[in-house]
Amino acid sequence: MNLVKKIEVLVIASFTYFIDKYPELKELLNNSSKYDPISEWDFYMTTAGVYMALQNSNEQLEKTDHKIIGALKDLNDFVDKNKNKNKNVAISIWVLWNLKGEKPNYKETKNLVPAISAYLLRAVTDLATA
Repeated sequence: MNLVKKIEVLVIASFTYFIDKYPELKELLNNSSKYDPISEWDFYMTTAGVYMALQNSNEQLEKTDHKIIGALKDLNDFVDKNKNKNKNVAISIWVLWNLKGEKPNYKETKNLVPAISAYLLRAVTDLATA
């Protein structure tokens, strides 16, 4: 199984946990301008996880769709523009911004940013040591 698929499996499994534990995520998704917020969660969280994994290893992407490659470039640009923030914080804000379709507010980021950061970091670390 390639890197993208491994991370995608972990991300899909995390959705229920995040929705149950963080009502602000449910509210953000309900108010999202996106057509299918659950699929968006899967895509943007997977992209963020792949980005983190690539930053922490010399692993390379295998065959993957152009949408992920474009999103990785967008995420990299976002992280570069937000160098004043911790990289994992910037990655998490990028996920929420894309899920919402606009800049998330303080209430939406207060608990979700640290939770997303911790989850993705743990998932990527677990994959690297597996």
